[in-house]
Amino acid sequence: MTRKTVAFGILFAFALLLTLPGSSQAADLKQGMTQGDFAAWLIKAIGAESKLPPAFGPEDAINFLTQIGSIPDGGWKKNEEMTTNALASLLEKPEEGANLSWDDLVQKVYDHIQKIFDNRKLGTLRIHSATPADPEIAL
Repeated sequence: MTRKTVAFGILFAFALLLTLPGSSQAADLKQGMTQGDFAAWLIKAIGAESKLPPAFGPEDAINFLTQIGSIPDGGWKKNEEMTTNALASLLEKPEEGANLSWDDLVQKVYDHIQKIFDNRKLGTLRIHSATPADPEIAL
């Protein structure tokens, strides 16, 4: 009976690992992917799926990223390869991505876009909870 319990525990832990956020997302991320696929991956990675239609696609992801001001040099080109230059151009300071590996650059872009998304969410909450006398929203 102890073996069955241990085996069940191992299977449960493995199944839990497969359902963790990012585990399937990381498998979807690869160098040479299209800009549209990268945009869709990024939306999932930052947890913004609820801001898009249930069956969102690359165009929806690109539209969302454009709305928050995240646009690579030359604009989004859904079917073109996401190059390291295009990735670096998504950063606040693109020169910071000049000599980074693909993985390091993706992490830096992810961190930057996550920060933008989080700040937008906080800004919305702050406006909704502000009092009329709040100087931040007085026009």
